[in-house]
Amino acid sequence: MKNIWAIIGGVVAVILGLLALIKWGPAILIILQGVVVFALIAGGVITVAVGISNVKEKLSEKKEEKQEKKKEEKQEKKEEKK
Repeated sequence: MKNIWAIIGGVVAVILGLLALIKWGPAILIILQGVVVFALIAGGVITVAVGISNVKEKLSEKKEEKQEKKKEEKQEKKEEKK
């Protein structure tokens, strides 16, 4: 019985949605245009932030690698002196 009510509710929602789309079509298109613009801006900002973060991470990795190489060289020099 619950499934029947779910189907009836779904059909009513679709019919009301279609009626609203017909009545408010131009307004809905304006809203969708605004959403697209906002999504593009937000997506661009997020992409730039992720890119900057990746560059910083790679730079810090290179810095750590250089420090490790220096430590290894110092240890090798100490071992050679012994």
